Amino acid sequence: MFSLVAAAAVALGGCTSARSVAMPAPSETAARTLHDLTYASTSPWQQLDLYLPVRAADPAPLVIWVHGGGWHTGDKSAIGTRYDPSAPPPKPAGCTDIVQVQVPDVVALTGTGYAVASVNYRLDRDPGTALKDAKAAVRFLRANAAGCHLDPERFAAWGDSAGGYTAIMLGVTGGQHLYAALTKAGVVATLAILPGAGHEDPAFMRTQLTPTVAFLDQAL
Repeated sequence: MFSLVAAAAVALGGCTSARSVAMPAPSETAARTLHDLTYASTSPWQQLDLYLPVRAADPAPLVIWVHGGGWHTGDKSAIGTRYDPSAPPPKPAGCTDIVQVQVPDVVALTGTGYAVASVNYRLDRDPGTALKDAKAAVRFLRANAAGCHLDPERFAAWGDSAGGYTAIMLGVTGGQHLYAALTKAGVVATLAILPGAGHEDPAFMRTQLTPTVAFLDQAL
């Protein structure tokens, strides 16, 4: 599991469009919180809380936080947990216990001009479902960015444990920053796109087995 990850400028596609809703204008004199915003309609879990900073001249960058919990427990309200980073971590009582203390400091972030979204998602033990919900939340936030004075080109994802995995997947499945970033860093990388191929499509093995083995032969 990943304790923490930030993936900057997450750009996400999707087969469904996000709905725009009437959003209260950010306050020019105080930070404020919008609770229980519904970003999709499949499940009651598909809600988020949006913490807005004092309105500035430019739209605010947004940090999207995805809680951990093994994809079967946890809640967006955990972002309000305050803890001492110098204290030792709590010890789980059993191997299946979920302990969460790694949450962003919302007050510090909003105090320096960031908006923060804390996202709930369906807790059915499926990382794929969590990712789909997180993508839907991002689409919703982009669709309503203007009403909340957010900059849709400056979104970042942050998560702990299972949420860290989800944040990583938001970054690498968003239509940007992995192959290009590797190439820019001087890493030898190959990107193969198979138009129309679905999940676990035989086309992957049919077309990519030979070049993959060639890569292994070269690298190992």
